[in-house]
Amino acid sequence: MYSFKSVSRVCSVSISASRHFSSHKGKLRNVITVDNPYTGAVHCEVPQSSLEDSVKLLSLCDKAQKEYWGETRSSVMSRQSTVVDYIQSLKGMETDFVKEITESMGKPLHQAINEFNTMIERAEALLDMSSVALDDEQLSSEPNMKRILRKEALGTVLIIAPWNYPLLCSINSIIPAILAGNSILFKMSSRTPIISELFAKATQDLDLPKHFITPIHCDHDVTSAVEYSRIFKKFLALLYIYIYLYLIKDPKVGFVVFTGSVAGGKQIQSAVSTRFINCTLELGGKDPAYVCDDSDIEKSAFTIVDGAVYNAGQSCCAVERCYVHEKVAKKFLECCVENFKLLKLGDPNDESTTVGPMATPSAPQFLQSQVRIYKYKYKYIHICVYMSICDQLHW
Repeated sequence: MYSFKSVSRVCSVSISASRHFSSHKGKLRNVITVDNPYTGAVHCEVPQSSLEDSVKLLSLCDKAQKEYWGETRSSVMSRQSTVVDYIQSLKGMETDFVKEITESMGKPLHQAINEFNTMIERAEALLDMSSVALDDEQLSSEPNMKRILRKEALGTVLIIAPWNYPLLCSINSIIPAILAGNSILFKMSSRTPIISELFAKATQDLDLPKHFITPIHCDHDVTSAVEYSRIFKKFLALLYIYIYLYLIKDPKVGFVVFTGSVAGGKQIQSAVSTRFINCTLELGGKDPAYVCDDSDIEKSAFTIVDGAVYNAGQSCCAVERCYVHEKVAKKFLECCVENFKLLKLGDPNDESTTVGPMATPSAPQFLQSQVRIYKYKYKYIHICVYMSICDQLHW
């Protein structure tokens, strides 16, 4: 979702400073623990941002925005030049981004590379659009009067980004924000927190104020509290949701970008409505496919299966159901089964792997429950691609 009203980030926190490995997995501390969904080992730990920390970071981010806007207010070209340099910096970090995605959320290596390349293409496309979107618009004039429509920065943008496509969903807002003169307070999913640090690191050698893009880490999923009671986990989840809802109430936040659940989107919408500021919400979907009787059945089956299982199906636009014309239903089903048989589940770092582990521990159990319901309701199932290695892994 492209918007020149929001997004941008910069922070000088180094990667090494935010990755604290520990053997005390499962104990509740002020860190977010991320496991590798394929191996089950601790991948990294990052310090959680308290409410006090978050408020301080927002103030620093706001200060950076005022400095940046003061220097570039009259020049879209200077901001475009900054983005050109930023894109070049991102290109030099491809290995870091790809490795982090694969190890933190299990995306197969070739799919992680595809996401990175698409991110760069999208950043360049947004840059190309920026002159038309941000240049002054000359309105009708009268003698002794000149009318101009000028775009002004909104201030600090709060970005709350997801783990399933952490590069694409983030870049959609980062580039427009920098181009429009906004700074960013960046809350990346607790499944992929290091990604926000990498985006921030890419700004270190640019002519931008310190804290222009500032990551905060609030674990609203409370993955580090897995050994605690459900009531306590719900309390912690509400606590961390409260942090960024509290930040939205702060007048330093001028725009909010949220990608996530419908329930989360409702909370964000409710919070911004009290301040009369805008937000962008991307809340997923329930996506069907329809196969006509004159379709290329083999091509349709390949495309639909790929659309269902790409990124282990963890996408807001993944194909979830098909409506098939009765004339071609049998052939289509046979082609789908053959395509499913070609899938290779395994190590996401293996270039031949087509389906990696699911990112969250609860996801496989949910899928198994869906299979059981389907078998009970319809008495049969054509094919079930499933791998069970051990209870710790997300298969």
